[in-house]
Amino acid sequence: GFDADLQLLRTGLDVFESEMMNDQRAVQWNTIDMSDPVSIFNYLREMARVDGHTSHFITILQQLLLIPKDPTLSDIAWQNIQVKYIPSRPI
Repeated sequence: GFDADLQLLRTGLDVFESEMMNDQRAVQWNTIDMSDPVSIFNYLREMARVDGHTSHFITILQQLLLIPKDPTLSDIAWQNIQVKYIPSRPI
């Protein structure tokens, strides 16, 4: 009946909300949303500024701009950057 359907819906919503919160926690690191490139960029920019590494940060960004636009070459470049400079496990 209606009450059983309503209870099933409430249970489904509870499960959904719980999973949504778990997913959000999984992509958060400190206060940074690790699934949001703007959030990551803003954090890195601020940390570079605070630590006195702004010129290094700018140089890295300039070098990233040199990645070829050709998809075949850019795929290789991005894969090499990820393999060489990204730890195998999250921070």
